[in-house]
Amino acid sequence: MDVVYMELPFSEMWVEGGDAAAQHARLFDETARIALPEAESRTFIGTLIKKP
Repeated sequence: MDVVYMELPFSEMWVEGGDAAAQHARLFDETARIALPEAESRTFIGTLIKKP
């Protein structure tokens, strides 16, 4: 069974099984697939920090 735990600034939420958990898993997989590799992410964040 898939389980999703989300922690937000003022709440937390559990989603266990079913379509909702599967949808969160698909969203996470898609986000991970299109994300920059770690080294490129660090470089990108570094350039953002240096901007005035």
